[in-house]
Amino acid sequence: MPTENNTAEPLKIERSTVTKLVITGAPRLDAITVFLEDFGRRDCSIESDPNYQTAQGKITINCWDNSCNAYGMTGWGFTTPPCQGDPET
Repeated sequence: MPTENNTAEPLKIERSTVTKLVITGAPRLDAITVFLEDFGRRDCSIESDPNYQTAQGKITINCWDNSCNAYGMTGWGFTTPPCQGDPET
């Protein structure tokens, strides 16, 4: 158990823009819900450009009780592919 008494920093609240898409009409498939969240541009300084910014966002795909999501940077160039599935299967 820690013995130090550190002062906690205040919580930060950020607002983002979310677009919800509902895809229906596929035979024998429940509705697919897609959430696209735009985090906007964020500072990401690099050695060659200290003022460099990236566009960041998140995609979440839901169908019945299955869902997957991915966090993306640089104009939806995802850092991880969405819906990779279970590596065991």
